[in-house]
Amino acid sequence: MAIAWQTITDQYDIPVNFGDVDAWGDDVASSMRAQMTEVGVEADQLYYRTRGGDVLGPFQLPAAPGGTDAGVAAYVADGSSTPAALAGWDARRTTTRNVLDYGARGDGLADDTAAIQAALDAGGDVYLPAGIYLVSDELRVGSYTTLRGCGIDVSVIVAADSMPRRLNVVTNAKNTRSARPDSDVDTTLRVADLTILGSYDSRPTGGEWSGNASGVYLAGVADTVIERVKVVRAPLHGFAVDASFLPTPEQESPTFYASCPSRDVVIRDCIAIDSAVDDGFTTHYSHDIVIERCVATLANVNTASGGVQNGFEVDDGSWRVTVRDCVARGWQNGFQVKGHTTCPPAYDITIDACKAIGCACGFACAASHWSARNVTIRSCEVIGPADVGTDGNRGCSMKLYGYEDVFVRDFTIRDAPYGGIIMYTNGVIVLDGITAYSTFTTTTPPEGSSDGLIRVTGQATSNANIVIRDVRASTPIGAGHLIRVNAATDMLVTITNVVGAGPAANAAVSLPFYNAGHRVDRIQVSGFGGLVEFRGGSGATAGITGAPQVLTGTGDPNGRFFAPPGSMFLRTDGAAGTTLYVKTTPASSASWTAK
Repeated sequence: MAIAWQTITDQYDIPVNFGDVDAWGDDVASSMRAQMTEVGVEADQLYYRTRGGDVLGPFQLPAAPGGTDAGVAAYVADGSSTPAALAGWDARRTTTRNVLDYGARGDGLADDTAAIQAALDAGGDVYLPAGIYLVSDELRVGSYTTLRGCGIDVSVIVAADSMPRRLNVVTNAKNTRSARPDSDVDTTLRVADLTILGSYDSRPTGGEWSGNASGVYLAGVADTVIERVKVVRAPLHGFAVDASFLPTPEQESPTFYASCPSRDVVIRDCIAIDSAVDDGFTTHYSHDIVIERCVATLANVNTASGGVQNGFEVDDGSWRVTVRDCVARGWQNGFQVKGHTTCPPAYDITIDACKAIGCACGFACAASHWSARNVTIRSCEVIGPADVGTDGNRGCSMKLYGYEDVFVRDFTIRDAPYGGIIMYTNGVIVLDGITAYSTFTTTTPPEGSSDGLIRVTGQATSNANIVIRDVRASTPIGAGHLIRVNAATDMLVTITNVVGAGPAANAAVSLPFYNAGHRVDRIQVSGFGGLVEFRGGSGATAGITGAPQVLTGTGDPNGRFFAPPGSMFLRTDGAAGTTLYVKTTPASSASWTAK
């Protein structure tokens, strides 16, 4: 039997079946149509012809729910506009099931769990009209099923006071809190246009949480979209994207990845408010995740929870995750990429065009393994980091530790009284384009905050390669240095294009352990007591290049400041013969000759 071909049009969706995973829908069809021109049938097999003329297949023909596949060949052969064998598929996808027709009340008094679940079990497009829907158990959304309301704060799902905190409000049907094969995913789920009230404060404890207890919890899903959903006061997380299970402490290791990871998930235009114990948005052991245009707010950090609350967290075993155009307000960390001591750290992560407001730390990359790698933070902003919570490094704008290959580009700091960026690393870190306004205006910062705008701590190793370029303090910093490298190792440090103003008591750049691997170029500052401060180390050679500088400050500059030959130092407390100094050689911080 020859393959019967039919041109692919917009009138129907394209069925595909790869192994045991079926998928269809507008997103799949649109993607397929972009690549395929014809669909063909031979017996019970499907084929596709690409725009380049290649034939792909055969693929197993997916069975239509409650129907047969017999009509597909006829459809393809005669060009009918209605694929008979796919009628069951299309009906399941397009039929709207109003939960009121299944017995839901939506009055905030009756328990609507069973009614809503019955509609979800029937599949298709499950609709919650305006109302308040009280639930006492998890709502479980299966493959190819949508759960949607008619708008945030219009269709509201409320966790009943009797619902144990360990239960999620909405989760996927196959979430059994145990390991599943990688192919055993729930696919093509959608949750949209509703509000979930987690009711943490009134719900009873009981049972192990095991990573659950979220407003929306996805455990081993694929091709899933969550959009325009608000979660308030969930016990653990507002939104969580995980594998089929989270490893026990006995299973954890830096190389162990949980089975059946979630993948190809989009969360967009969502809001998480006041998660009780942990994060607004989080991912674990999952990949190819996009979180975009979302907001996470926290009124008060839970200092008794024993954890660190993050607005957006990309955690253990996650990879290829993008967070973009999001806002975090009031968390211990606004945005954090991390890995726990016994778990594989997240990698290949992009944080793009995001903003942290009033968080203890705006952006953090933290891991206990040097294998942690590949993070890009681009076009992001911190406003008013605050001394909230109990975590270390409170009040800083960014902390980078344990990660290598971190690239920070076009990063803006505003109204940061406790400092800027603090870091240590075993690999490459590039800070490219750092702009600060009203930074480090207090001399009594909280524990572990940065000394000035940018600080490299003593934990950095000799394998580190740090590049800091295009730094601008648009308003004078109130205390500390613009840049301080406080690591006594032979690491490579390149500092170039730094502009700013600061206190006369400090140099703009402090290199307490200056060595031949340090290079400083094009520093333009005012107000500081010096350009570069040298206070130790051995075997130092000239590292400052560029045009001569004019520096001002108090005291003798010898042994304190590097500068290119020909530079001048104007000593404000000098006397006759000790007011003007000229730098005559580049070999050390000495060779300042009084005139």
